[in-house]
Amino acid sequence: MEWAEPNFVIEVRRAYMPNDPYFPLQWHLNNTGQTGGLPDADIDAAEAWDVTSGSPRVTIAILDDGLDLDHPDLRDNIFTNPGEIAGNGHDDDGNGFVDDVHGWDFYADDNNPQPDSAMDYHATPCAGMAAAVMDNTAGVASVAPGCKILPCRIMGEGDPTVYQLSQAIHYAGAMADVLSMSWTAPADSTIAASLQHAATSGRSGLGCLLCAATGNQSSSDAIGFPASLDNVMGIGASTFRDVRSAYSNYAPGYGVFLLAPSSEPGLTNGVYTLRPGGGYQWFTGTSACPPQVAGVCGLILSIAPSFSRLQVETILRDTADKIDPAGAAYDATGYSNAYGYGRLNADRAVILTAPDLAAIAFDFQPKAVAADGTLSFSGSVRNLGSGASAPCWLEFWLSRSPSYATLDILLNASVFLPALAPGAEFRLEPIAANLSFAVPDGLYRLGIVIDRQNEQIETDESNNTVYQEDSLLQVGAGSTNVDLTVEGFDFWPAWTAAAEPIALAGRIVNFGGQMSCEVWVEFWVSTDPAGGSLDHLLCDSAKIGPLGPAEAFDLSTLHRIVFGPAQGLANGRYRLGVVIDRQGAQVETNKNNNTLYRLDKWLIVGGATAAGAWHFYP
Repeated sequence: MEWAEPNFVIEVRRAYMPNDPYFPLQWHLNNTGQTGGLPDADIDAAEAWDVTSGSPRVTIAILDDGLDLDHPDLRDNIFTNPGEIAGNGHDDDGNGFVDDVHGWDFYADDNNPQPDSAMDYHATPCAGMAAAVMDNTAGVASVAPGCKILPCRIMGEGDPTVYQLSQAIHYAGAMADVLSMSWTAPADSTIAASLQHAATSGRSGLGCLLCAATGNQSSSDAIGFPASLDNVMGIGASTFRDVRSAYSNYAPGYGVFLLAPSSEPGLTNGVYTLRPGGGYQWFTGTSACPPQVAGVCGLILSIAPSFSRLQVETILRDTADKIDPAGAAYDATGYSNAYGYGRLNADRAVILTAPDLAAIAFDFQPKAVAADGTLSFSGSVRNLGSGASAPCWLEFWLSRSPSYATLDILLNASVFLPALAPGAEFRLEPIAANLSFAVPDGLYRLGIVIDRQNEQIETDESNNTVYQEDSLLQVGAGSTNVDLTVEGFDFWPAWTAAAEPIALAGRIVNFGGQMSCEVWVEFWVSTDPAGGSLDHLLCDSAKIGPLGPAEAFDLSTLHRIVFGPAQGLANGRYRLGVVIDRQGAQVETNKNNNTLYRLDKWLIVGGATAAGAWHFYP
């Protein structure tokens, strides 16, 4: 049975920040007013990328005309069927399509969904909106540059049949996670049934996300099919001024689900994306909108792959920006006939989805243990985020690094951390580690590491590794010598007038196994940018110690250095550093860590204020 020609809902005009040169044109991703629009009238994609730019495990199907698989800003993100062996003429994965390595052409019934005529101009810009390659120093960015694109060609120069489109929807529902449909067509029960199947049975029963354009006919009483279906998100267009685009269809009741940025006739050319043949173009109308929502669905599923279709839709609904409240007239549920639930916001969506696992109040006992002794832990792992976490590994590591820069010995106390709801915590007290394996005698930092395998996307990964800063673990007899180390040396403020004091920060730690003698701590300046020379000793040296094993001396307890002409320095710029035991009074296992310069700050003597004043510039 034949059906009428699909009605494309846009006119294509031929017309964090990523390093893609055309990204500044992409106001829909990050609007600073660069094209004359309202700053922040965008989907906050750049902020969302701080959490995730998408996972290659998530696939977005583009059901459209021929797609340029060889576009340099797209080819690395084209889906490859892992169950198919290219070119062997067999249906290796048994899905009914021979050699469907990179999708399928349902219009021509072959495995080449590429453009084959001038009419194949629409799929490539749609795919570029959703998942063009980012940070490749070429072209544009996209909403979900880490996700994959599944090409499903459903039309060309002629009209597809209902069977062809229904077959494409079933295929995409089996192979992809999200379906993007930037077209409208006459309503059809067979197509509706295929979409229902994808929405309920896709993703192993979790349901595929379905995004479709509402249409460009400036209608206030109807939206296009299939956007009008209950299980399909109808996506309309907003402008760079954060109002609904006048051409964007809407209807009474719950027709429009969300708006996403696109063109505003007479004011903006639209949004910038790909063009077949390796080029770039402005893209207009509501066809630019479903791929953006599909991309945000991809970001959400990259964080939470077990979320159902309804869970993802709820997140999109609850995080949309309520733009133009006077014009939209949102009701008590937050819905507007013309605006849906508002304009898409990628950042809020991923923040609401993502967990934040953090180690809280981590400690261990005892601080000294025999080589075959047992350690017990205290503290907790808490989910500080808005989204539930997935199960992941929790590990305890010993480090020989004073700053826990290396993970050297994994203790036999790893546990599989269960899923944690927002605000929930997992107590560490029942966990213990027996040092029955060979841990060499010595002093160590002991820390906790959450999800070292990085399987869980979080809003903040920096709090996944926490070590006990106030104490070291001594295993066995410890080492036989002293090792004095400078840690975290710093000074401030960044500017000071003559004779004003400078505060110090950092500490001297004994990482050896014996008590140290008293040693001098000196402060030197160097004219070498790399701090390779001791050029001038400041008259603020101090004798410290003795320091026992794992004992630290806090440099902030010293009197503040007073800078000025009395130090006898010529005007100029210098590095400031701390030097331990330059006299060599203490035998150590390692002397290389006794000198530490701040190499990211210059000390400026003389200059803008009173003669002889010292100024610090980062």
